[in-house]
Amino acid sequence: FIHLPVQSGSNKILKNMNRKHTIEDYLKVIKKLKKVNPLIKFSSDFIIGYPGETEKDFNDTLQLIDEVEFINFYSFIYTYLFTIYCYFSRNLKSKHFYSCLFLSTSIFFCWIPFWEC
Repeated sequence: FIHLPVQSGSNKILKNMNRKHTIEDYLKVIKKLKKVNPLIKFSSDFIIGYPGETEKDFNDTLQLIDEVEFINFYSFIYTYLFTIYCYFSRNLKSKHFYSCLFLSTSIFFCWIPFWEC
């Protein structure tokens, strides 16, 4: 597998993070790699609860996870020192973190050849 960190499934959040790629760019790379090797699998990194992230932005991330079918990814709850304001409460960030964890687990078990999904 190849580890390709994307950070978020939302173009708005990627822009806020000052990332130079879009989700469309990311998916083009995935598609090219799958064309070369259809059996290739991917892992990634995601930041949950980045300032300004809405429920829609988070759902875009879940959609990307489902679309790419990452066999593994690392999720980090965004925290920062010296700043008190954050869009998400700690509980909502945790809920989103565990939603990602659940989705990744279900994708992983579907990837194992002897499981039927």
